[in-house]
Amino acid sequence: MAKETVNKSEKNMYRYGLQEKLCGMYEQSKQGKCFKHLMKLIVLEENIVLAYRNICKNKGSFTAGVDGKIITDIQKYPIQSIVQKVRNKLNYYQPKKVRRTYIEKGENNVLLVFRVYGTG
Repeated sequence: MAKETVNKSEKNMYRYGLQEKLCGMYEQSKQGKCFKHLMKLIVLEENIVLAYRNICKNKGSFTAGVDGKIITDIQKYPIQSIVQKVRNKLNYYQPKKVRRTYIEKGENNVLLVFRVYGTG
C-alpha cells in the first residue's frame, strides 16, 4: 500500500477540524451553491490559529510590516490574545465592492479580474 503524502498545511487543517468543513463547501460550490455569511467561518478560533501557524512558517514572516514588527514580535503574546485581536479587527471589517471584468488576452484567452470600486 502506497503511503499518501499530505503537506503540512493539510495536516494542520485536519488537526484543527477544518478539512471536512472546507471540503464539503468546495463540493457544494462545484454544484453551484453560493455561500453567504462566511465571516462566521472566518472568525472561528480554529481558522485563526491555522492561519497564524501558516504565517509563522512563511519565510516572509521575518520581513517587517508597515508597523515595523516581524512574526517573532507577535509570538511573544499568548495565542488566545492573538485570536481575540484578530477577531476584534474582523468585527469591523467592511469589504469593498468589486466589479468583475473580463480582459481579452489574445485569441481564445480571457483573464478574469476583480476591480475594487467605490468607497463603501
